[in-house]
Order: sequence, then C-alpha cells, then structure tokens
Amino acid sequence: MVWETLPHTQPLRLSPPPFSAWADASSVGFSIITPRTTKALIAPSSRAICLREALALVCSANEGPHGTLLHTDNQSLSSASAKPKEAL
Repeated sequence: MVWETLPHTQPLRLSPPPFSAWADASSVGFSIITPRTTKALIAPSSRAICLREALALVCSANEGPHGTLLHTDNQSLSSASAKPKEAL
C-alpha cells in the first residue's frame, strides 16, 4: 500500500456531504427530491429538454440547504451546451 511506504504523509479523508438532492426531467415535466421537499411538476412541452433539465437543477439547488450535493443525469445539459444556440 502506498501509505505504508510514505509514513510522513496522511491519507486524504473526505467527509460526505451533509445533504443530497436529485433532479430529473422528462417530456411531461420535471421532479426534484431534496431533504426539505419532494416535488413533481407538470410543465408545457418545449423543444429543448435541456431547458427542463436545467430548470429542475436550479429548483433543487434553491430548495436544498447550503452545501447540498446535486445529482442529475446531465446528458441533455451537456449535449445542449455542445449545440449551437440556434438549434435550441
């Protein structure tokens, strides 16, 4: 093990985040789960699912307490950022 060969160094110990929140979107709306609330919202359809994903992420960031770790499947967010703005 590396730490046995380097006695003068200490292993990096990361504490887990105090809270977690989840955000996801679909063609009919989006949902968020935070320590404070669980919400599912029906939203009018838009052409770009990335906007709905971003809205779900922003809502979960607003609802969660300070220091909350946000979880999302950001495939649509990353693909939208790679597209030209005219495509949205």
